[in-house]
Amino acid sequence: MVQKKQLLLMLWLVLLKQLMAIFISMGQVFLKISIIFVRILEFVLKQTLFMTDLTVEDHINFLSNLKNVKVNVDEILKELDLLPQKKLKTSKLSGGQKRKLCIGIATLGNPKYILLDEPTTGLDPLSRRKIWELLLKKKEGRVIFLTTHYMDEADILADRRLILNNGKICCLGTRLYLKNHFNMKYNLDVETKEKEKINKVIKSYLPEATYISNEETEDIESYNEFYTWRLPLNSSDRFAPILNELDRLSGSVINKYAFSLPTLEELFIHLEDDITFNEDTNKDENNDEMVNSD
Repeated sequence: MVQKKQLLLMLWLVLLKQLMAIFISMGQVFLKISIIFVRILEFVLKQTLFMTDLTVEDHINFLSNLKNVKVNVDEILKELDLLPQKKLKTSKLSGGQKRKLCIGIATLGNPKYILLDEPTTGLDPLSRRKIWELLLKKKEGRVIFLTTHYMDEADILADRRLILNNGKICCLGTRLYLKNHFNMKYNLDVETKEKEKINKVIKSYLPEATYISNEETEDIESYNEFYTWRLPLNSSDRFAPILNELDRLSGSVINKYAFSLPTLEELFIHLEDDITFNEDTNKDENNDEMVNSD
């Protein structure tokens, strides 16, 4: 079953191919323009497609010739961390190695635009990290469109993020813009037995800070307990004195504390909750209208 975001990418490619076909039909000059399109745009599918009887080196040579670009195979494979697999058939590669080869092939000829459809789906955590490192090196100087179900992946790799829900755009923007726009906050977790004292310290520096009660942890009897405060994103210039004071109290009043940034996953859950709430509200309104009409 084709997902909506995959369909969107496929439609984009179909339109480009149709445009290229028009260029070809209109003469030699436009044929050159169509070749430029091939060189500036690459698309990497979620499924890795290779000629299983060819080696890693064969794929690099074949596809670089197809793009009419000269490459140093050893340099490319060294950058991809695939030099030891140079003479190996692609059927013998691991999932992570195939993904790296796909991305390496996509960057042959230094295309301006690359479309990546879930490049790390099905990979183990270590392989995912290696793909991230590769993409962070490759992203400079080009535009990469990347689709993913992993919120941490989008948070690390993307400069601008677009979240789709049921085929509709929920939000679009940079990480800081989205988190500010949807009123996301930093979390300050403190392990202490003197909650009220810590609350006074935090409030003295940052009155806007809000304490988040956790009934489960408060019901547990222990020497130290964890408590959480939410700090506004736009107040980061006032965090230093709070952290300095918490450092001073560490080892006596405080056992330990942790300061964490809001994640894209939290934003996604926040949006999902809003969408569900709005849908339920609309259903209730429609039911009321039906009752009134009866």
